[in-house]
Amino acid sequence: MCRLYHIDKTPRELARQFGLRLGLPPPNFAPSWRIATTDPAPVVRRHPQTGERRLDVLHWGLVPHWVNEPKGAPRPVNARSDSVATGGMFRGAYHARRCLVPATGWYEWQSRSSGRKQAHAFARQDGRPIAFAGLWESVRWPNGEVLRSFAILTTEPSAEAAVIHERMPLALGEADWPLWLGEVDGDPATLLHPPPDGAFRISPILSPLGKGRPNGPELLNPM
Repeated sequence: MCRLYHIDKTPRELARQFGLRLGLPPPNFAPSWRIATTDPAPVVRRHPQTGERRLDVLHWGLVPHWVNEPKGAPRPVNARSDSVATGGMFRGAYHARRCLVPATGWYEWQSRSSGRKQAHAFARQDGRPIAFAGLWESVRWPNGEVLRSFAILTTEPSAEAAVIHERMPLALGEADWPLWLGEVDGDPATLLHPPPDGAFRISPILSPLGKGRPNGPELLNPM
């Protein structure tokens, strides 16, 4: 499952990559090599009135719209692609609130016979940004505060990813973005499959978790 990822792009770089017109003021976020649960992160979604793509900062860990209180609210970071269309937690967002989650890469841990786990960094072979398939929700708390949040879909792993972990985030090719965002007619279920084998490179790294770990590109240095 994807529980930690990274992105080193600026808002303007993402706007060029995803065909966006930045609002005024543009969304404000800094590159991060350790995006974790509840962290704010950039998301590409359609504006509900204009239909334009927009770049917004939402919190990772989807809070369903029917939750009434923040205390104890579920905040799943992942949604399984094989049940997302029917599961009560994600069904509404899947049919009406799909989004793209930009990333440069993500991390997974491989179990070893010694009992320890080895961290690995995943990135595209061509070095281009990744677009995870995501879902978003909006909830208003009793005090009037609005929380917008998202989850990343996961799928069966590609051949190279299966060596490391039994699941992987669902990455979409650029040609699939209009369908996933609802800009064109079609069945988004046709996109719920692993990427082709060989699309990603995998490097063993020192774990990005733990006290004192930096939040910079040095986290990606191979062992």
